[in-house]
Parts: sequence; structure tokens; C-alpha cells
Amino acid sequence: MSALHGDDPAAGAANAAGALAWVADEIRAALEGALASARGWAADPADSAQLRTAERQLHAAAGALHLLDLRGAALTAEAGESLLRQWVAAAPQQPAAALDTVQAAVGALLLYLDRLLAGRDESPLRLFPYYRDLLRQTGASRIHPADLLPADLSVATPPWPTATDDSLATETPRRRRAAYERALLGFLRNAEDAAARHELHRAIAGIDAVASRARVRAFWWAAAGLTEALAAGSLPVDDDLRRLLARLNLQLARLAEGGASVAEQLFAETLFCLARASAAEGQAAAVRRFYRLAERIPPDYDVPQLAAVDAALAHDLTEALAAAKAEWPLVAAGQRDTAAFAQAVQRAQALARQPAAGRLLPVFDALAQLADRYARLPAAARPVVAVEVASALLFAELGATSLTEIDAEFSERTRVLLARLHAAAEQAPMPPSGAWLLDLTHHAADRLALGGVVGEMRGTLREVEQRLDRVFRNTAEPDDLPACLPLLDQVRGALAVLGHDEAAAALASARRALASAAGTPAPADAARIADNLGAVGFFVDSLLPEGTRAPGMFRYDPATDSFTADLTVRPQPAAAAEVAPAAPRRADRSAEEAAEAWLRQSLAAARRLAEAPDDAAALDDLTAALARLTLEVELIDDSALRELATQASALCAQFERDGEAATAQALVQVLTARTAPAAPPPSAPLPSSQAALDRELLGTFLGEAGEIVDGIDAQLPLLRADPGDRATLVAVRRSFHTLKGSSRMVGLTQFGEAAWAVEQTFNLWLAQERAANDDLLALASGASALLRRWLTEIGADPAAEVNIAALAAAAQQVRDGGPCPPLAGPAAANPPDAPRPSAAPPPAMLEPAAAPVTASGELRRIGPIELSHALYIAFVNEADEHVRQ
Repeated sequence: MSALHGDDPAAGAANAAGALAWVADEIRAALEGALASARGWAADPADSAQLRTAERQLHAAAGALHLLDLRGAALTAEAGESLLRQWVAAAPQQPAAALDTVQAAVGALLLYLDRLLAGRDESPLRLFPYYRDLLRQTGASRIHPADLLPADLSVATPPWPTATDDSLATETPRRRRAAYERALLGFLRNAEDAAARHELHRAIAGIDAVASRARVRAFWWAAAGLTEALAAGSLPVDDDLRRLLARLNLQLARLAEGGASVAEQLFAETLFCLARASAAEGQAAAVRRFYRLAERIPPDYDVPQLAAVDAALAHDLTEALAAAKAEWPLVAAGQRDTAAFAQAVQRAQALARQPAAGRLLPVFDALAQLADRYARLPAAARPVVAVEVASALLFAELGATSLTEIDAEFSERTRVLLARLHAAAEQAPMPPSGAWLLDLTHHAADRLALGGVVGEMRGTLREVEQRLDRVFRNTAEPDDLPACLPLLDQVRGALAVLGHDEAAAALASARRALASAAGTPAPADAARIADNLGAVGFFVDSLLPEGTRAPGMFRYDPATDSFTADLTVRPQPAAAAEVAPAAPRRADRSAEEAAEAWLRQSLAAARRLAEAPDDAAALDDLTAALARLTLEVELIDDSALRELATQASALCAQFERDGEAATAQALVQVLTARTAPAAPPPSAPLPSSQAALDRELLGTFLGEAGEIVDGIDAQLPLLRADPGDRATLVAVRRSFHTLKGSSRMVGLTQFGEAAWAVEQTFNLWLAQERAANDDLLALASGASALLRRWLTEIGADPAAEVNIAALAAAAQQVRDGGPCPPLAGPAAANPPDAPRPSAAPPPAMLEPAAAPVTASGELRRIGPIELSHALYIAFVNEADEHVRQ
């Protein structure tokens, strides 16, 4: 989880960014698509289909965010989804005005995610103003900022002090609760009653010292800190605090009855309330320090800040800076000229001319001037300039991710930074700097040193991959395979020196397999080697400070000889790992988990009664389960579940009077409404068989492949206008890459080979940093036309065969430096009214129950995340192609 529960904030931010990076593009596309659809509905309120599309896209984004454990962002997206669902049923009278709330929330979400990707430990409470406004429009009965906080209570073990009063440990829970109730009554009558405040604390203090389970101990330790702050007068008294103290009474009642479960929501509210305490010492201060509440719960959490700047501007600035940061270590190491770096800086420079980012413009102006003259600087000046430029990039990145929070010292720090850049370029004495710049410079120097090593490893892995590709396709030159061995040794040695033994072991295994192979390796060995090299490429990227994947996500398994990246891994700092308790036992479940369990038991008993109304044992079980459910509901303060429990209890009492099967059936329906997971209307029927699933996946592929080909046709004119535009080259390459991966997943192997032939050609251009020429453009244009024709033929007949020989030969000829032969003529985009080449209208999103096909050909569930098929395929196939980028 996040640093809220004791992890290092920097590590928490890095882990969040690492996991988010895998699906950031898909989440952004879903959020931006939802906003675009909602705007389309506002422009044409009669088009309710746009509104339903926006609802589904927000649902998909919320599912992905839940999977990433970004609770605050997920709940905000869900609140927007709920509001749109209400509008589907009854559209507002003024849709444009009603849309403002959703637009502000989506913009805030996009900026929040960008900050996480930039490595900032951003508090999810920054989303509260937008979450609150969405819930107000839905008419929600509960709106509490603590809901946005992570709720896992067992991530870290707090350093509990030993109880100082032995009498507290022997006092029975019932006496504790009685004392607490008396004190609570006195406090509610008079909040200034010091005796009542102290008695509230005495009734809570020490419970954590005798609790046997980590989850329970953590809760009561925090609760004692809360009541201590109240007794000391360092906690403001308001209605939220009064309600919290009343719910603590219910938790004490649970303890007095022998129950051990605690409510996660109540724990989060306790921590949230403690964040407002002003105590500088004592247990309240210890809880605040351990959970880092000052960092995780900003005092101005209820002030909108994420929408004060255009989220798209912040995102574009961050992207431009990321490109500049990736290029500069290579420039400083002498491996690349400044052309790509200058292009990225110029893009940032243009963006900074907008008023919201104007304070960053002087930094980008200075960087652009240095990029222009860097090659002409004396050799002795370059190392110093390299570090200062790297520091300036880090400084600009901090500003780009904090456009709404640039402090008063920013202008002075900018002046110092620019003076140092000028002095370094002129080989003049460097002006003094503060500690802030010293730290930034040290970080920049480390990044440059590591960046040179990473750049070399990237280049070496790219050469290995290209040679092995020729080996695996039986087009190798005689020395291709032997030449790979020393190259692998170089990268393996560098990884070993850096202490990355598992990645080094994966390369050592690949080397042994290649050395022992007689000629071309067997297909299974070739696939394993390619997979391992792709994962190592991912890993090497994660080594740079700006890398967005956590190195701890990677694992090498000697038994299967596989080096893989696991999206679900969240490595913890060593200190936290040492004190982290084991996974909670079933008896140590939260009140929320217990409520769901009692709900399921109630439903099971009600179904037994519906089938056999005379089953006395079923009635006893139902009565007991509903009674426990009611207790849990009061503890967790879930209004919807409370209403359900009230209805169920009333029907149970009615059944005791009339004994009718119809009453039992009505009870089953009430309980089923909660236990059946809510889901938006499916965009297509779920497949009922493997054949149906195959047809559905094929239909999805055809629809989205057509959109990808449209995208290629839209990019090619841009490439003709600016052949050196690396970003457009990468975008076209990625489109062919996605077509290759997704077509293979639905069994269209020849189609995938055709896309791969073109992708190889773009890989060569990118690896050699060449500008697009007429032959490359002719190849892409002809391939687009052929692929579009084949999509139409496959849509009409899934068994249709495609002949890729001409396209594959043309791609090889262009790669060898020859002209592109005629293929299918220029590819024109589909006219607006042209039908999509699809056998059936594909669903916009796969529902959670649908089972996409993995790279091994087996079926797997996506879980709560709902990604479109082509995007999902690109995601799961990214590892085996990463080095080619």
C-alpha cells in the first residue's frame, strides 16, 4: 500500500508510479474518452448513447485504478460513474452546466496520475474537493475525506510502547465500555468537561498492549492517541469528532462481546481526525509520525488545487521533460548529438509560453541556448555543463508537476540556476548555491553516471536482439550467433557490478543456451530467450531515476529459467518488511469483511427457507446472521448496507409471523441485490462457448485494428511533412507493433507476420536515428492499404487466407537499402460513412467476466480492470518487444 501505513513515502511513490506506468495510457484514454463522450452528450442532449459510453469508460478507469490499489482515484472515478448513471436515467435540464463537475473531476484525476507517474508522493486527499462535488450531485448520504485514504490496516507494525499502568491490562472490556459510555455522555453534554475527556482516554488506553492480533493492536494504538489528544485539548471538537467517538463506543461493545474485528473505515477516520491534532509529543504525536499524517493528509485538502491548471498542459510538459531527461545522459556520454534533446526542449519551451507555465520559460530558454552551443563548448567545460543541465531538468520537472504550488522562492532559485548554467558554459567561477541545489546537483550527477551505463546496455541489448532475430528467422550471417555471446557478457557484467544478480543470471542462462545450441535454437528455447531479453530490457529501463517501473517487480525463476515482471509486486523498504506482520488469519478480518460474510450467510439461510419454510434450523441461522450483520453495519457506517439490513430484518420478522415461502423469497431478493456485484450494462453478450469467445475476440480485433490502421493513415502525412519527427516514427512503429501482437492473439498469424515485417523496418530506422524517406513512407502506405483490405476479407470470411509474400519482400528490400516496389497503391482512410471491416460490432470494453487469451494461448481473467482488447494485447506483449524500441 502507500506510505500511510508506515512505508517510506519515496518508496511508496516509486512503487505506485511503477505499477501505474504499465496501464497509464489505457487509463488516460478511458478518462479522456469519458470526458469527450460526456461533452458530446452536452452538445446533443438527445444522444443518450454518448452518456452511456462515458459511464462505461469511467467504469473501466475505476476498475484499473482499483487494481493498482489507488483507492482515492478509483473512488473519485466511481463517483463520476454514479453521477453519469443517474443522468442516463434522468438527464439534467442544463447538461452543459451539469458537466462542469465531471469535467473538473476528470481533469483533476489526470493531473493527479501524472504527478504519481513523475514520482511524487501525492496525497489522494487532493482529489477530495472533486470527489465531494460529485457525491453532492448524486445525493450521497455520506461524504467523508477519510474514504479516499488506503484502508489496509496490516501493512506495518507500529512501535507500540509498553503499558505503564498494569491495572489497565486487567480491567475487563465490559468495565471499559461502561466507563467509556459514562464519559462519552458527559462529553456530549459539555465538550469542555476535562474529567470526561480524561476518562474517555483512560477507557481506551492500554487496549493495544493486550490485543493479540496486529490489526486490532494497530487500531487501538491509534484510538488511544486520538483520545489522548482530546484529553490534552489539542484536538478541535466538531460533529465529525462526536460521531467518531460514538462509533468508537460501538467498537468497544464489539470488544466486550469477544469480537476482534475492527472497521477499516473507522481506522481511516481515526487517522484522519488525528491529523488535525496539534500535540507535539505523546502517543498522539507518535501515531502522527509513524503514519506520516502530516504528509499524507494536507491541511488544505478541501481546497481545489488540481484543476487550477490545464491538466493537458501539465501532462505535455512532463512528457517533453521526460524525453529531454532520457536524451541528456546519452548526449553527456558522447553517444548522441543534441538534436533530439533540443527538439524536446523546444517542445517544452513552446508549452511554457502559456501563462500557467510562464515561470518555467526562462529555464527552457537557457536550456535551448545551451543545446545549440554544447557541441562547440571546450571539452573541459562539458562535464560541468552536463551536470548543471541535468540539475536544471530536474528543477524544471519539479515545477512542471507543481504548476499550482510554485512557491515564493521559485523565482530566486531560478535566478541562481540560470547563473550557474551561464558560469558553467563560460568556464567562470560558479556562484554559490543553497542546500536545495546541492541535493539536486548530486542527484543529477548520479543520474548522468548511471545514464551512461544504461545507455550502453540499451544499445548492446538492441544489437543482440537484432542479431538473434536474424538467427531465429534463419536469415543470419555466419557470425551473428557467436557475436551475441560477448555482447551478452558485457551487459551481464554491468548488471552484476550494479548488484542486480537476478537479471545477470537471466542473461547468463541465455548465453549458455545460445552457446550450446547447434545452429538455430529450438523454437521453445528461442521463445524463452526472447522473453528473457525483453524482460531484461524492461529492467534496464527501470534503473534510471526517471524509470517508471520498480526494479522490485522483476523476478528470475531458475526452475523455469524465466525472468519476468510482475505487475502486482509492491516491494517494501527493508525496515518495513522486517516488522510487517504475516497475512491476517481469517479470524483477523476487518468489520467490512465480516459484514460481507454475514450477508452471504444470511442469503444462504434465506434460500433454504424459500425452499423449505418449515426448516427451523434455517430460520435460527438467518436470525443469528442478520443480528451479526446489523452489528457490523452500525460499526462500518455503510448507509446502503444499513438500509438493506433493516429491510431484511423486517422481512425476517414478518416470516416468523406468517411462515410464507413468498416472504422468504422476497428476503432472498433483498439480500441478492447486495451480494450480486453491480456492473454496467454489457456492451455485448458474454460468450457462451470457446467458439463464441473466439468470434467475439475476432470481432473486437477487427473493429479496433481498423481504428489502428486509420491512425497510421493519419500519421503518415505528418511524417511526410516532417520526416525527422521521431515521435511520429515511434507512433507508426507502435501501431504496427500493436497490430502484430493482437492479430497473433486471435490466431491471425500471417496478418501478424505482415505487420511485423513493416515494424522491423521502422525498428531499423529508429535504431539508426534516420529520418523517414520516400521508400519507408511508401512501404507504410502500401502496407496500410493491404492490411485494411485483409481486415475486410477476414470480416467477411474468418477463414480467408492472406498472401503476405509481396509485403514481406518489400519490407526486406527497404531494410536492405533498396526502393520500395509497388504494393497496393496509396492507403486512404475510411470515409466517415464507411462501414468498419468487422464481422460483428465489437464491444468497446471487455467485461470483467470475459477471458482474454494470454501469450501462451490459454485463457485468463483480467479481473476488475477493463481494457479494450487491442490495448490489453499491447500491454501483455510489451516485454518481448521492448528492446526494439
